[in-house]
Amino acid sequence: MKTIIVVMPAYNEADGIVDFIAEVHEAFNHLGLSVCFYVQNDVSTDLTLEKLADLSSRSSINLIVQTNVENLGHGPTSHAALSYAANSTADYVLHVDGDGQFSTEDIMR
Repeated sequence: MKTIIVVMPAYNEADGIVDFIAEVHEAFNHLGLSVCFYVQNDVSTDLTLEKLADLSSRSSINLIVQTNVENLGHGPTSHAALSYAANSTADYVLHVDGDGQFSTEDIMR
C-alpha cells in the first residue's frame, strides 16, 4: 500500500483543523492510501492542541503533533514540518495549511 504524509503548520486552528483532518483522511482512505498527518504547532494559544489530542485518542487517524519551542511564524514552522516529511519513508508528501482553506476535492486533484 502506498503511503502519504500530510504535513501542516498550525497556529490557532482549533475552529477547523479536526474536521479538515478527518475529511482528508477519509478521502485518502477511499483511494487506498495509508495516510499519516504531521502537524507542526506554532505554539497555539487556543484549543488547537487539546482538539488534536482528542482526535488522536478517539479515532484511528495516524496523527503526530510537535510543538515549536517558541512561536516562529508560518515559514519556519512549514519548513520544520516539511523537514520531518523529508526524513520519512512516505511515498508521497502533501503540504497544506491546517485551516481548511483548500477543499478536499482540490487537494485530491
